[in-house]
Amino acid sequence: MGRALARLGVTGLCDATANNGPDELAHINAAAASGDLPQRIRVMGGLALPLPRHPRIQRGALKIMLDENDLPPESELVETIGAAHAQGRGVAFHCVTRAELVVAAAGLEKAGSSARDRIEHASLAPPDAVDWLARLGVSVVTQPNFLHERGDRYRREVHPRDQPWLYRGRGFIEAGVPLGAGTDAPFGACDPWAAMRAAVQRLSRDGAPMQPEEALGPEAALALFTSALASPGQPRGPLGRGQPADLILLDRPWRAARERLDPRDLRATLIGGETVWQRDPRA
Repeated sequence: MGRALARLGVTGLCDATANNGPDELAHINAAAASGDLPQRIRVMGGLALPLPRHPRIQRGALKIMLDENDLPPESELVETIGAAHAQGRGVAFHCVTRAELVVAAAGLEKAGSSARDRIEHASLAPPDAVDWLARLGVSVVTQPNFLHERGDRYRREVHPRDQPWLYRGRGFIEAGVPLGAGTDAPFGACDPWAAMRAAVQRLSRDGAPMQPEEALGPEAALALFTSALASPGQPRGPLGRGQPADLILLDRPWRAARERLDPRDLRATLIGGETVWQRDPRA
């Protein structure tokens, strides 16, 4: 998997599994130490998740899985958020329904939100909820690839009144919500370039438009995947001398690559200044 992702230009990963603990972290530590996972890795999990031993691994947010049919009491949620903040960690709420997003925002407002806090998916985000997240100062990490992969099903199964608010792009950015993206692999395809194309094109697999007013330009789509692991959606400064050289090399200028957003344009992937994948020059 590490090699496959390097071929796609992936230099950093976030494992968002809610039940990650010491055993899972030990497995990821071993994969990083052996070189099987050359990427930088941020690991979410529970309150018992220890600090990683490997320099390329970070301990990430406390993952909170919300289920609309079994929501926790507000007092319990506030206590959990406070415990994560006391560890110097943010919380990451799994929110795929309107109700789950409201419960997460209410809990963060009551506990006191932090810039480290984030909403995963925000699959359904009407304008009032987006404005609320902007006031809280939390980030959203969304999955535009689902518009292509699942868009035709959404058009059949999601109520028409909610379809305008599916996996929004421009609406979050214009409201001032820091917006990053992932692919949610293995639940979605792991190609970030396909997700970028989906953020730009917003077409279902059958070619149906999925709220084209939410579309992003190629530069904004790329920015979804280039913020720091710890700060999704936050801008990064220019690469300079002395910084970790986590970068990809394309075989054509960006002005041409932006029209395709295709991993076949990649020539090499570097992490920490080391080349972890390079295209065969004969290919």
